[in-house]
Amino acid sequence: MTIEDEILALEKEALRRWCDGDPSGFLELSADDVVYFDPLLERRLDGLDALTAYYEGARGKIKTK
Repeated sequence: MTIEDEILALEKEALRRWCDGDPSGFLELSADDVVYFDPLLERRLDGLDALTAYYEGARGKIKTK
């Protein structure tokens, strides 16, 4: 498996979890100093704690199945 394949596998698994209402897959891939931009927010989010708090609002609410 190439590094590209590994990265894609991590992203696909995180997306699968997101589509089942679990944002933790993306949080587990994020660095502590992540910077997150969302067009629905007035300001960027700085740091994993801020991103985690934001994603907790979506936990269990997103279902694509």
